[in-house]
Amino acid sequence: MLVAAVIAATITCNFVDVQIFKGLSFPAGFLGTALAFLIGFRNNSAYARWWEARKIWGKLVNDSRLFSLRVLSLLSLKFQPKGTEGKLKEFQKELIYRHCAFVWALNKHLRKQNPFLVITPFLSDKEIELLQIEKNVPYAILRNQALRIKDIYEEGYTEDFRHIQFDQLIGSFTDILGKSERIKNTIFPRQYD
Repeated sequence: MLVAAVIAATITCNFVDVQIFKGLSFPAGFLGTALAFLIGFRNNSAYARWWEARKIWGKLVNDSRLFSLRVLSLLSLKFQPKGTEGKLKEFQKELIYRHCAFVWALNKHLRKQNPFLVITPFLSDKEIELLQIEKNVPYAILRNQALRIKDIYEEGYTEDFRHIQFDQLIGSFTDILGKSERIKNTIFPRQYD
């Protein structure tokens, strides 16, 4: 193969006018430049999309940590003297477990997988049964979480300012859910393929 290539190159250089080949470099260079722009744009778009997803994931991690800290620190018997330590701990566990269910449900929702295989240990049988009819399970869990926090507020285990902080976190989780769905459902434009 090597000998044949050397013989072909020798014959071409000695017996064929090399000026013919100079014209072939223009289309190759032009196409190469266009291809470089297209690939560069696609790489930049892919990186921007990955980076946005990374920021969304980081916000979910940080807000989840903040949520659990707030559940442990902002619910108190101070506001409900008739309450018991056991009931307070029960509320705290319920809220944190429901949040774990939300994160796992979001994971499975984005992958179009069945979330009930992983969220069942975190929620009551009644809540799981009600979630079965929902199309967007993570959103339904957030809705249930917001309603439960409202109930806890009305029972007197927290006060107005602290309730607002919980409400802001539920809003943040809803925003994270929407952004995650947008990244998942937005495909690259067809012309990049």
